[in-house]
Amino acid sequence: MATPVEIIRLDSVILSREKQDALKRELEKYANAVNYVIRMILTKHLASAAKTIESIQEEFEKQFDSRRQYLEDVVKTARVRIGEHQKMARVLRSVR
Repeated sequence: MATPVEIIRLDSVILSREKQDALKRELEKYANAVNYVIRMILTKHLASAAKTIESIQEEFEKQFDSRRQYLEDVVKTARVRIGEHQKMARVLRSVR
């Protein structure tokens, strides 16, 4: 399942179609990686970034990317998104 990705055009930078396609592929890859990490955090109840990285590193390298920094960035993004959703859920509960 592909996540819809919107390409942002910068007025100061002209991107060729080839570069736009490459950027789109990378953004889709990143979005898929974040979704994977979110699923793993929630299903395995991983409480910290370090435990998440330790737990999923091997499978993540096979599916997405072997760079440690990439995994750390994806985990950080996933944890931020989870936090945003939790905050939104608290706000919605308090409104009711």
